[in-house]
Amino acid sequence: MSDQRVFSRYKASEIRADLQNVELKKAKMNTLRRKAALKKIIANLTLGNYAEMIQLFPDILKFWKVEDDMEVKRICHEYTRTIGSIKPRSTVESMPNIMEDLKSHDEDLQIMALETLVNIPFTKFTEEAFNFIIGLVNRRSTSSRLLKTAIYSLLQLDDWDHERVMSLSNILYEIVEQHLESPSVQIAALKTLYTLHDKNKKLEPFSLSVDIAYNLLDIIPELNEWDTSSLLECLVVTVVPTTH
Repeated sequence: MSDQRVFSRYKASEIRADLQNVELKKAKMNTLRRKAALKKIIANLTLGNYAEMIQLFPDILKFWKVEDDMEVKRICHEYTRTIGSIKPRSTVESMPNIMEDLKSHDEDLQIMALETLVNIPFTKFTEEAFNFIIGLVNRRSTSSRLLKTAIYSLLQLDDWDHERVMSLSNILYEIVEQHLESPSVQIAALKTLYTLHDKNKKLEPFSLSVDIAYNLLDIIPELNEWDTSSLLECLVVTVVPTTH
């Protein structure tokens, strides 16, 4: 299907007809048609056609429940995030689906689910996001990619519940101090602490001791360019020598 056809404005009834014309769990061609119809939904959200696309929420939930295809899952999460940012209460029915993905053993699904929870400004979603993140940062035995996503998610949750986010600051500081198997997690914790203090002017400026700074500089060979840049940006501001 051409991009021009995908990025055309559709009525909900037209896309629903496309979805109903293919039988679930059948031929490969039906799978391709189903994905094409779902892509039309995301394209129409991009075009701002919210009033029509929100009518397709029951259809999204139906496919979400029966599909194991990662691309379909990604579309379902993207749809829910977009609609949820506009009308958060209207997406509460998606909670069981999100939680099922969050508790899965697939890291990509867990990250998608966490990003969905964090991006919907409604208590039911943010509460589950907090619970999951608190468990991860306390355990620290999970994958580095998932843990980094959780740590950076605190920056979005700060707008929702600043006090609760700051209650985790000591744990983040401990992560910064320790030499973990994944140094990039240390940088995520450092960058998050630095940003939280920088955006909340009532907080004392975030600072690091010279010893911790030297320890962080030692891990530069293990970092990618993005993490190295974040580290140097933070150190320039946060390290204040106490002697000559």
